Amino acid sequence: MDARPLFVAAALAAVFASCGAESGSADGKDDPVDSGSKATDTAADAGDPGDSTTAADVGPADSGSAVVDAANGPEDSASVTDAGASAVEAGSLDTGAQDVPDPLLLSDTGASAKPTCKAYCNVFDANCKDTKVNLLTGALASAMATPTACVKWCGKQAKIPLGDPGIGVGNTVGCRLHHAELAAKSPTSAQNHCPAAGPTGGGACGTACENYCHLADTLCGGLHKDTKTCLLECAGVQGEWNGKIDCLITKIASAAIDPGQGKAHCAAAKIHNAKTSICKKDLPSFAATIKTQGGTFVPKQVTVTVGQSVYFTLPQNHNAAQVLPEVWKKNGKKALATGFLLPFGAKQAVKLDQAGWVHYVCQAHSQNGMKGRIHVIKK
Repeated sequence: MDARPLFVAAALAAVFASCGAESGSADGKDDPVDSGSKATDTAADAGDPGDSTTAADVGPADSGSAVVDAANGPEDSASVTDAGASAVEAGSLDTGAQDVPDPLLLSDTGASAKPTCKAYCNVFDANCKDTKVNLLTGALASAMATPTACVKWCGKQAKIPLGDPGIGVGNTVGCRLHHAELAAKSPTSAQNHCPAAGPTGGGACGTACENYCHLADTLCGGLHKDTKTCLLECAGVQGEWNGKIDCLITKIASAAIDPGQGKAHCAAAKIHNAKTSICKKDLPSFAATIKTQGGTFVPKQVTVTVGQSVYFTLPQNHNAAQVLPEVWKKNGKKALATGFLLPFGAKQAVKLDQAGWVHYVCQAHSQNGMKGRIHVIKK
């Protein structure tokens, strides 16, 4: 039998098999596993391991872009995601400074359940019970003295809206729980977040006026014509410091804690009393006050001595986050894990206990150069 047809058939089969193998790599799509490895290797090699500022200066969007470029195009999104995760696991990204989530995003605890007063009060009691950090006095301190008292205040007296989990702004239980959780990270975190976790909201979980008007309506109904009127009147006396309004909130809390004298306490909580001797308080003596003008901190640099406090008064579109010097120089936004983090719209003091330079930025506008410095000198 002539063997030539068999030889030709075998040759053609070999050619077809070869073409099939080549077409698998010619369609421009790498094996997801291989492409993920390539992207991981490139991401790991992208920064100099000796340069601790590389990861700190690259925000989530920037680092994602770097991995996309390394993966030869954005179409393989699965490989990009895997590569970013692998780079973190491999230790190629600097985690000395933390990526602070936008206040409107879920917290880093990954909370997903609906907030409850019980959960909030347990966390507050664990992390923020010390009045030196929660800054509570009088009836407000009594309202938060124990988890049981807190639950009563939260759910039955103040009737704080539950809100959503992990949200860092708004007069809700969820916001307070979020800040109470963040307070556990360090003593500095407790100083920064416990006031927000408390009953007044600390300028983060609702403005002072929003909290006042909610409580006035809930516990002292009839103090104002309506909520809009209350907010307008409140804004007229609040000024730059929440202390005047916090005083009125304490009076309202007294009506809940001491119901026998409720009418008297509510009468003392009327908004005009913020201007009278009942709640008249001058701005505390801070070494410096930092405001904003447009996209600039004013002043951009201040000098204080160790142990003094600087007071920030921020609008709702700016926050203040302490960052590494290297991040500050490159207009980065990654917050220092052990530094202060003031939420958007905060009116809050920061105590400075160590000599040296303190660098901070507005995370929303750091790329535009919105940053400042505090020089802390020894006494």
